[in-house]
Amino acid sequence: MHVKPLKALLVPVTLLCVILCSLHVQGMDLYNIFDAEPPRVTDEGLLFTFKPGRVMPRYVMVSGSFDNWQTPHMMAINQHGIFSYLYREEGKRGVILDARTYHYRYLVDGVWITDPLNPRTEYDRNGTPLSAFSVGRPIIKRQKNPVHVEGTAYVFYFDDPHARRVLLVGDLNNWNPYSHPFEKNRAGLWEIEIDLPPGEYSYRFIVDGEHTVDPLGLNIRYDRFDRELTHLLIPLERMEEEEESGILSLIFQ
Repeated sequence: MHVKPLKALLVPVTLLCVILCSLHVQGMDLYNIFDAEPPRVTDEGLLFTFKPGRVMPRYVMVSGSFDNWQTPHMMAINQHGIFSYLYREEGKRGVILDARTYHYRYLVDGVWITDPLNPRTEYDRNGTPLSAFSVGRPIIKRQKNPVHVEGTAYVFYFDDPHARRVLLVGDLNNWNPYSHPFEKNRAGLWEIEIDLPPGEYSYRFIVDGEHTVDPLGLNIRYDRFDRELTHLLIPLERMEEEEESGILSLIFQ
């Protein structure tokens, strides 16, 4: 684990006032957290909370293996005196965290400590105590479909734990109701990866024989029979940007 010098991490108290603006994130109101707890997995990401003791610290940060021990993240304080940070950095296929064990520590006014509310402590190869938690199922961000993987590959997600069969049908597969079945992934979501060259597409899901629009689709249109369809545009610009990025990476290798 690489830890940056503390001098580079010290943050003026006034910065905490600015960070208060980040207390309201999509789908979660961090203002209304009344108490702290060990890291909690939510639909929005991984929530860290910290409750100070008798003395209010100037700042609290969190760092851990969830982002490979990058620069510690500043935690915002709410009206109840609870510091919080929601980790929701989206990786490949929309995965925020994969299913495994993670380690973390808090930096409180320049002093590294384990989580006082988490009884699970493990040690790194240098004997440094670290708080630990495990993610049983991958955390996947589900804000819109499809999620870009790479090139012309995209993945669609559908969340229905009671569904027995989910199919993708549209002009992207000539409306064949059997060619593109979804499969359940480790997160308990239905998913399918499909090749989508730049262009416009209309599609539906078939869930246990019932046609439905994509609940994560951004645009709804109607066919000539006045039935709802999800409309999708894959822009050419994305492909051009990736090609330019690939060329630059070859130049600087």
